[in-house]
Amino acid sequence: MDATDSFAQMEQEATKLDHLHEVEHRGERVTRLERAIAETIKLASPQIQEMVKGLQALRGITQISAVTIAAKLDNISGKDRSCNRRL
Repeated sequence: MDATDSFAQMEQEATKLDHLHEVEHRGERVTRLERAIAETIKLASPQIQEMVKGLQALRGITQISAVTIAAKLDNISGKDRSCNRRL
């Protein structure tokens, strides 16, 4: 093995470590966001909490999916209520 091979290995190792650190960083960020979402659900209205629980009872619906769906449905129904008030 000459110096060029050694240098190439060092570069590859540095790149690998950089990627591993980034994966760990992103995993920690996801964990923080999931905790924040869980805390936000606790502060939501009882109707939203029930909707999230009901959606999670469906196969394949995770907490983040349930929260996303519930937020969209609440947003849509909120717009409908405001339109109906003007009529």
